[in-house]
Order: sequence, then C-alpha cells, then structure tokens
Amino acid sequence: MNCNRCTAATSNGLALCATCQQTLRVSLVNVASFHTDVLRIQPGQRVRVRSAYQSTPPPETQVKIDPITRATGHVDAIVIGWVRNLQDDRPGISQPPNDVAKACGWLEGHVTTISTLKWAGDCVREMVECELTLQRIIDRSDTGWYAGVCGNELGREIREHEDDDVRTITCPRNLYGTQGSSWVRCPECGRTWPTEERRALMIAEARDQVAPVRVVARAVVGLMDGQTSVERLTRRIEQWIARGVLRDLGTRVLDGKPRKVYNLGEVFDLVTGDVKPKNAAA
Repeated sequence: MNCNRCTAATSNGLALCATCQQTLRVSLVNVASFHTDVLRIQPGQRVRVRSAYQSTPPPETQVKIDPITRATGHVDAIVIGWVRNLQDDRPGISQPPNDVAKACGWLEGHVTTISTLKWAGDCVREMVECELTLQRIIDRSDTGWYAGVCGNELGREIREHEDDDVRTITCPRNLYGTQGSSWVRCPECGRTWPTEERRALMIAEARDQVAPVRVVARAVVGLMDGQTSVERLTRRIEQWIARGVLRDLGTRVLDGKPRKVYNLGEVFDLVTGDVKPKNAAA
C-alpha cells in the first residue's frame, strides 16, 4: 500500500503514512485555532497596508459578501463535510460537536480511523488548504503593529548537489505585536521575542527608506511605542519641513502622481530626540 497523499509506502493497509497523519493532526489543530482568531476580527479591521512605504492604501471596494465571512464559510463547509463523511463510513463513531473549532478537535482525535479510509489523502489536502487560507487572513489583518518575520532558527539541512552546503531553516511567520505588550510570541513556532528587540529591528530596516509625509507618519506610529496619532505626527513633520529641519529629498512618482519624499531615519531621530530640531536646522 502507498499513502494516497504523498505516495510513501504504508503498512497495515493504511491510506496515510505516519508523516501525513501528523500533518493532518497539526493542520486540524491550527485550523481550530486560526478559525477562532479570524472570527474575532472586526469588520473595521480589514487588510492594512503592510508596506509602510506604499504611498496610499488600496481603494476600498464594495463586495456583497465579506471576505472573512466567505473564507470562514468555506472552512465551515469543508470541516462539516469531513465530519459527515467519517460518520457515514463509521456509523458507530461518537457524536461530533456542533462548533467548527471543536469539530476539528473531534476529527483530530479520529486521525487513526481516518487513515484507514480511501478519502484520507483528500482530507489532508483540504485541511492544509483551510489552514493556509485562515493564516493568510490573520497575517493581512490589522490586529496589531507589524513586528517583522519571526526568523527563529528551526533547524538546518544539507543541500545535496551543492557541495553539501548547509542551509539554515528559519520560521517564516509574520509577527504582530499588541500595543503596550513587552513580548511578541510567534504562533507558528512558539518563540517569544522581546518587543523592543523587534521594534529596533524594524526601525533599523526602515531607516534608509523614503516616503511622502503621511506615509512616513503612519510608519513611525506603527513602529514606535508612545506614538498613537498619525494626524498629530503628520502636523509635526510638516512643521519640521517648513522650518527646514527635515530635508526635502526630492520628488518621486508614486501611484502615478509626483510626491515629495522624506527619510524615515531622520524622522525617527527627530521623534526620539536623538537630533534636536534647532541643531538640525542650523
């Protein structure tokens, strides 16, 4: 017998190998967690412009069905569908819960049974797809300040046919921090990062970037603790420009329009007081 997902050899007539069984377990646990998180996202917390250097947010479009409602409805249908398939094939099985997240836990508890059924491979594929769909929604949603890619070292692998080069495998999950929190925890690998360390990293990466005034203000507010108002910071930046404190770095065409741009690093220094406005003007 071969696994009907990855075609690896299996024993005892199972339709899933041990690796794919574990993939299904992890995926079901993640779908349950992500589904709960996605349902907490409010309608006003839709996709924020994650690139701090994009001059304007994308235009809003009217849709008949909210994207989150569409995604969770799709996941609901898939989870319920596999629950019913398992009930049909195993009539004496325990009664599943009505809640979708709890139903994922119910399925996770029956992975061994699922592994004996011919549709097991399709179940794994669809649950992984649901997991990725929900994760993308969470990563795009405005649920906190962007803290960069996790980057935690997960292991190393040797690249064959490349002089046995060793490649470091790092966690690719995007991180988001909560205002006032001292720590940022990666939901993917579990690594906990000090908030100040993540902020310092993001600020260092942004220092050389240039952008229009309002985009600069939005980036600084998103990255610096204690800055809460984009409007207030925009007015401060405009005052620094009028007084000659902040350098005008010329004009760039963004979104088809010429816009004056300014350096984020200089604004970071002015906000933190590392450069005094009167000295800078002089």
